[in-house]
Amino acid sequence: MEVSREYIGKKEDCFAIILEALIHDIEQETEESIEIDEINEGFSYKKKLENRFGNEGYVQVTIAKLDVPNYYEAHFLRNHDLNILSYELTDIDEKSFNLIYKENFEGNKKTHNLNFKLMQRLYKRSSTKRVKLMLDHLETLLNDWLERGVWFEHSNIPKN
Repeated sequence: MEVSREYIGKKEDCFAIILEALIHDIEQETEESIEIDEINEGFSYKKKLENRFGNEGYVQVTIAKLDVPNYYEAHFLRNHDLNILSYELTDIDEKSFNLIYKENFEGNKKTHNLNFKLMQRLYKRSSTKRVKLMLDHLETLLNDWLERGVWFEHSNIPKN
């Protein structure tokens, strides 16, 4: 799945929001405090997730690529199957930017890949809605930043 959206604002501010959400997730899962400079390519932690059928399990989350403020990619590994999530931010002009959000799957067996493709079709509507809501929320946070100058607790990305 790939979704592209234009935002008014600076990609640096949006990336700070993404990193703040990442830090919050890491702190919730590990119950340890973490600073922004501790997050780099190769950083990993275990995360408890629930699938669409209500089954819970743990995944190994690894920051695969991190190019602040342009690109973030995380890998979610479970039973040798890999889910890949990424954000790519590019400037349109000095007042706006484009964000491309992607989710991919790489199974360790052909049957896993086939099953994913079938399930992706079944859940396309709900997946699209989930991503749209997430990107809408990101836009709300970015607008709050623009309107009120709200800055994020862990961010050491310079305020422009």
